[in-house]
Amino acid sequence: MFDLVNDITAYPSRFSWCHSAQLFEHDEHRLMARLDVVVGAFRTWFITDNTLKRPSQIDMKLRDGPFKRLEGRWEFQMLAEESCKVSLRLEFEPVSRMLNPALTLGFNGLADRMVKDFIRIADCGGSGES
Repeated sequence: MFDLVNDITAYPSRFSWCHSAQLFEHDEHRLMARLDVVVGAFRTWFITDNTLKRPSQIDMKLRDGPFKRLEGRWEFQMLAEESCKVSLRLEFEPVSRMLNPALTLGFNGLADRMVKDFIRIADCGGSGES
């Protein structure tokens, strides 16, 4: 699961909510990337600096985008040899107060959908589109 979530450049071909993905930097401990996502009626983007703690955690911190603050954490807890519990915690604050309610609702929905989509992809052997 860690590898599926960390494979950011594959997001546009796997998920309808991801319009594009661009990888800027990547090594075994860090990744910086831009995602263009569809959130409800909005299309938005953000760049995060991700700290990779293989195989259990990915921490995300906003580098640029339409947020005052965006932080998140993917956690992968092994349950058995072929299964794990996946969770995503996102905390964010949009720059625009006018867009805050709609973007908050949409972004919270996106976080839930992301977890479900990654579980579905893993169940299908790592391929497929939502």
